[in-house]
Formats: sequence, C-alpha cells, structure tokens
Amino acid sequence: MVGEWKVSKNIVKGREMYIAVRLRDVSVLEHDGNREYHGVYSSSADSVQKVCDELNRSENE
Repeated sequence: MVGEWKVSKNIVKGREMYIAVRLRDVSVLEHDGNREYHGVYSSSADSVQKVCDELNRSENE
C-alpha cells in the first residue's frame, strides 16, 4: 500500500528546497528506493503542500 503525499525538505547548494514525496510501500522502512517523487524541487514549501493536498484528494475520490 502506498503512503500519502507529503512535503520533503532537502538542502540543495545551501538552500532549503521542497518536493512532493510518498512511500511506495508503507510496510517497508523509508529509504530512497521506497520513495516516489512528484514534480520538481521548489523553494516554496507552501506550493508543494498544495500539490500534495491535491494529489491526496484526487487519489481518495
């Protein structure tokens, strides 16, 4: 079972950057091979959160 979309923060060239991410299998520990990404990195956590909210809403319909 896949997890819900959430905001992930990474430091890229000294800047905080954000991207939408979810676990491919919630029964497995979180690691790079168990992550699915959506979109591209953004400097705005709020805009990425809006994307996550929309993805979660559309998958729960």
